[in-house]
Amino acid sequence: RRKLSKALLKQIEKRVSEGSAFLMIGGWSSYTGRDGNYKGSVIEKILPVTCLAKDDRRHLASGAAFRVRVFHPILKGLSLKPSPVIIGYNEVQPKKDSKVILELEESASRKRKPLLILGNYGAGKVAAWTTDVAPHWCGGLVDWGDRRLRISVARGIQIEVGNHYVQFFSQLICWLSNPSPISSPLRGED
Repeated sequence: RRKLSKALLKQIEKRVSEGSAFLMIGGWSSYTGRDGNYKGSVIEKILPVTCLAKDDRRHLASGAAFRVRVFHPILKGLSLKPSPVIIGYNEVQPKKDSKVILELEESASRKRKPLLILGNYGAGKVAAWTTDVAPHWCGGLVDWGDRRLRISVARGIQIEVGNHYVQFFSQLICWLSNPSPISSPLRGED
């Protein structure tokens, strides 16, 4: 947030309210993490979640597995058996008009926390993903799937990841970027 000007924040809000998509990914500098500070910001206004007032980073020594709370087309064709295990997340509170799709179930306590939360802001679709997409917090997420894929991440740099990891994020981004009627932005058939 410190690096985003007020003008840029206003432009992001305007674009999302007019129909652009917005995805926030968790990590140490997201939500109310060490450098996030999005509580009370324009970004929090857009998000389908409310940020905590204090540092929201949660580290899980014994990890947490994914649990489906509500089936959504983003999950089509993906297996959660076995579930990827992650080791950290940002704790958030879903807004009343949002929908929690995936939760994390902590191995030790069995407590469940929101992982993927969807919503709308104006004409735009918004999503909150509360863990990172790369090491260290994401744990086994990058290996999710039954096949390994090599993907290019920069010129000449390739990484190897699980096929369900690629499929999940592809389907999430496709869902976010596909316009749908505002009256039913979270319908299962979108």
